[in-house]
Amino acid sequence: DETNAPQVGKLLGVSVLIFGRLQQDQYKENTSEGKPYKDKKGNEHQRNTRTGIHTLSATLKLIDVETGKVLTVQNLTVTKNQRQSAVDKHPSPINRATLYKNCVTALGDKFIRKIAPYEERVKASFETDDKLPEVDQAVAMFKIGEWPDGMELLQKSTRKSKLKTEIKAKTFYNLGLAQIYRGKYEQAILNIKKAIKIGRILILTFF
Repeated sequence: DETNAPQVGKLLGVSVLIFGRLQQDQYKENTSEGKPYKDKKGNEHQRNTRTGIHTLSATLKLIDVETGKVLTVQNLTVTKNQRQSAVDKHPSPINRATLYKNCVTALGDKFIRKIAPYEERVKASFETDDKLPEVDQAVAMFKIGEWPDGMELLQKSTRKSKLKTEIKAKTFYNLGLAQIYRGKYEQAILNIKKAIKIGRILILTFF
């Protein structure tokens, strides 16, 4: 009972309590038959697939124990699926308990990411090309901490003339990526947008 949050919180010695209500707990399962195919000996086979899909929705509240005030309300939904397949026979049953457990774990992770700071590391690679030797040189500079010199090389590559459209797009992408790594986000956005714009021109020309 959420109205008892202050009393329960003091009893447990905590400052915040999380309350949750399941809004949807749904499991669906479907089976499909693949197209018949022949093996090397000419024998015909068919692959059958069973797919289980579990959807879990919940409303989670964070309540301040001292005041009883609701700090945040989050409506969250997660869906997990599991697939089993077999040739010329029925697939194994779906492990519904594991599927449900995965949904609960994902729901908890999603909630924590909504209410608490977290760090996420993403690795992005520079686009290299034979026509852009400056990229390899710049990356070598970055690895030894010489960021200003490396950035200058990437700036120089954007000013090269007579480059093919796709290569020109790479120059602005690489410069934008380097600026992201250096925390120069506004400049990075401008250069990434240039790369996208050039890329769109390339796609339109191609089609």
